Amino acid sequence: MPSTSSINNMEAMIMSTLKLCQQSIETVRCLASTSNQPTKADFNLLSAYAAQQADSHGTATVSSTIIDQQQNSGQFQFGFQPSATLIPSQSGILASSISITDMVHPEVRRQILSGKHVNLNILLMPNFQPSKRPSKELDERLSRNLSLDEFIVAFGRFKRIMVAAFANRSQELDDYMAHIIETANIWPEKFYKYHKLFSAKCATVLYQRNQIIDWSYGDPGLRQLVCAGSRVRNCDTCRSTVHVSAICVLWL
Repeated sequence: MPSTSSINNMEAMIMSTLKLCQQSIETVRCLASTSNQPTKADFNLLSAYAAQQADSHGTATVSSTIIDQQQNSGQFQFGFQPSATLIPSQSGILASSISITDMVHPEVRRQILSGKHVNLNILLMPNFQPSKRPSKELDERLSRNLSLDEFIVAFGRFKRIMVAAFANRSQELDDYMAHIIETANIWPEKFYKYHKLFSAKCATVLYQRNQIIDWSYGDPGLRQLVCAGSRVRNCDTCRSTVHVSAICVLWL
């Protein structure tokens, strides 16, 4: 006949097992109720413009059809700017009817149009594939700082993709380009790092707060933090940062 201590131990084990079962049941119920609740979609440029229009009844022009095509189809690898008239031939349109062709991967286009931060280096790589595991050589190409000429080419492609869906951003991005060129003329070694941080900041605010930052004027405070203390390009004669030595009045 089992002793009293053995019976007490068995009762304690049974109670412990029952508690564990109850806890497991509660956990399953909580998981089931959570899975039935709708999840909040990530914010993007389209949702931010919709919220902005709802608040201010603005007139921002957004081509939702293009967004849907870019998000739901993988066929838009080549973006182009058509000329005023597409000239048809017997076998199709003439190549000269299309002025600019941007060879950009569909996934990169989707990232641009959703407002995510995009490394402009990849817009200079026609064969870039986001899903491909990066090699050491690719990592070096993605991490290098662009020159001003390379930035202008890459950002031009970024702008054409963006404006195809958000035509209202054309002047905004032109103003930002002028802002970056001015920054590069003064701080040639830091302008690209400033752009990357500014672009990442805009993407973070959009994702977390569903708000759009105006790119027209950049972020003077951020630029000062990034560029302060770095080498400044100035005139050798008068030390001005608004012109080069070749056109200095004192030199002439």
